[in-house]
Parts: sequence; C-alpha cells; structure tokens
Amino acid sequence: MPGHFVPTVQADRVVNIDQVRSLQQQPGGVLVDAREAPRYRGEQEPIDPIAGHIPGAVNYPWQAVTDERGQVRAIAEQQHHWQALDTADPIVVYCGSGVTACVNLLSMEMAGIHHAKLYPGSWSDWCSYHMPQS
Repeated sequence: MPGHFVPTVQADRVVNIDQVRSLQQQPGGVLVDAREAPRYRGEQEPIDPIAGHIPGAVNYPWQAVTDERGQVRAIAEQQHHWQALDTADPIVVYCGSGVTACVNLLSMEMAGIHHAKLYPGSWSDWCSYHMPQS
C-alpha cells in the first residue's frame, strides 16, 4: 500500500563519544553492544583495526530479536528479551558502525522501552580514539 513518509530528525535520540564516556560513570545506565558475541568478546573483528567492546557494555546481539527468517519476534518475546533493562536509564545502543543497533532500538520500542538512544559512531568511532600510538 503506497504511502507518504516524512522523516523527522530526533537529535535527542543520538549520543556522541563524550556522552558515552559520561554514561560509563552513571549508575543505572546501560551501554548495549548489538554485535554478535564473537565480535563483542574480541575474538573476531572483520571491519575495524581493533577487536573488543566498549568497557562496561553488555551484549545483546541484534539477531536475538528476530526469527530465522529475519522477521521481528512477537511483542511479548521482545518484552521478555529486554526485561533485565526495564529500569535502566539511560540506555545507549551501539554496534559496529551504527546500523544494526537500530534493530535493537526497534525491538526496545516494541517492548515499551522508549528512552533508548543510539551511538551512531559505534565501535568504529570508539576504537579510533583508542588505537595504539606508533
């Protein structure tokens, strides 16, 4: 069914590296890494020069909120998936480059968590500030 979509930028729903650093010091805040577990653990990194995750981040791979066909799971399943973060505030989600984190953000919205934000720079941005000096 055709429609007309008018995007609205929501600048208050994104954070930068300084805000992520600040979040690391805030009690009650959660930093969510949406990448696959091997990338989160630093066992493999196909894109960036450094493997690992942002210190203090928890891993919720984006694939867990979709079924084997890539479709989002039912709302009750989304709510169950995110129940441990129900009271977390703030919540910031990142991935490798800011794209697949949006799957987790959609899932959180479906689950009733409406205050989560995106770190669009994600791991690529973070690790660029933490490269070893030569």
